[in-house]
Parts: sequence; structure tokens; C-alpha cells
Amino acid sequence: MKKGYICYTLDLLKKQTMKKITQTALVLFLLLSGSRYSSAQESSRLLPQGKVVFEVSYPNSKLDQQTMAMMPTESVLYFKGNLSRMELNLGMGSTVVITDHKLGESTMLMEMLGNKTAVRSTRLDAAAERATGDKPTVEFKPDTKSIAGYTCKHAVVSSKGRDSNNSTYDVWYTTEMMARNSFQSEIEGIDGFMMEFQTEQNGVEMKMTVKNVIEVTVDDSKFITPEGYTEMTKEQLRQLYGGGK
Repeated sequence: MKKGYICYTLDLLKKQTMKKITQTALVLFLLLSGSRYSSAQESSRLLPQGKVVFEVSYPNSKLDQQTMAMMPTESVLYFKGNLSRMELNLGMGSTVVITDHKLGESTMLMEMLGNKTAVRSTRLDAAAERATGDKPTVEFKPDTKSIAGYTCKHAVVSSKGRDSNNSTYDVWYTTEMMARNSFQSEIEGIDGFMMEFQTEQNGVEMKMTVKNVIEVTVDDSKFITPEGYTEMTKEQLRQLYGGGK
């Protein structure tokens, strides 16, 4: 009886932890999926492929302590041509987002507590997500600064949040590499790779700042979904772990 109760309790705790991790991963998927395709990004790039390491922080975060402990503090982006791969570690598992920017398709690969799940997002899905919010305004500034050895241009972005309050933040972007940001909140008018910026989705504000850019040869296998993943929709994943809408 005692042994059975312990097993039941451990199973319940595992499910509760999995639910929390899944909800966190879904927020990150909304932040990291989505894409745009701009013909201007095909020219004037000095670095055609490589690895970008981001520092991740959460300004003005209202997340509880348990959730914050599972949020990543670093992210790695591999890029090559029209393809990118964003990697994050989430405490008890990992999340990878593979994006084909030409097709406008993303796949999130979650590996949590031994479970492997793939969630796909199309160009239409990304457009629908972006259509739910107000279009931000962009003011370009004349100043520049160097981030990780790359000259970055400055833009100030203003957007309206869910509480109808306006938020303003700085974006620093470069035109010296062929990488593309695979983020849901990419900003129309900023034609370049964002090296420092903020984005918000489902009440989570995330700030990304590039720490290192490494010129390496990226193998094509980085952009292929491995075998062994069960494909689900975002809604199915929420229902499976009790995340609701």
C-alpha cells in the first residue's frame, strides 16, 4: 500500500512537472517559430553559414520562480542558406526549432523526460499569429555599435501590448551575415539579422543579445528531423499535458 502510494505520488509529480515544462516550451515555440523571406537578405552578407550564441534574459518578468528556473539563459542558432536551427535547454529536456525560411515552415522538436514530440508551423500559422497583434512602428537611428565584432544599425521599435500600454525598445541589427532570425515577432522594415532585441508572446518578454558569432561549416543534418518523434499540433500538445488554450 505504501509503495503503491509512493509510486502514485511520483507519477503525479512527474505529470505536473511535465505540464509546466510543456507550457514553457509552447511559449518558446511561439517566440522562436515563424519566419519571413526577404529578397534583400540574399545580398551583401559576408558570412553565409555559421553558429550564433545568444544570451537570453527576461526583463520585467512576471513568471513564477519554478518556471523561471526552467527558462533558458542561452540559445544557439545554426544557419546555412535558407535554413536555421535554434537550440535551447529547458532543465529536464531540450527544445529545437528548425526553420526553412524560403518555405516559411518551422518544426519544434521537444525531448522531455524521455518523450519526443514534433510540432510543425506553416507560413499560414505564422501569419495568423502575427495578425493577432498590432503592427509595431519602427524609427531608424543614425548611430551604430559593434556586437560580437559585427557593425550593427540602430532602430527603435514601438508596439502596443495587451494592456493597451505602449512599449518601446531598441533593436540592433547587422547586414553582415546571411542568418535570419526565426522569431514570431520579427519586425517588418528591419532588413537584417537582429543581434540584440526584445520580443513578447503570451505575456513572456524575452531579450536576446548575441555573445558570439562563430564561422563554422554547418552540416545539412542539423536541419533534418530525426526519427522517433511523434507529430502533434500545438493544441494536441496542450490537451495532452493539461495546458488548456
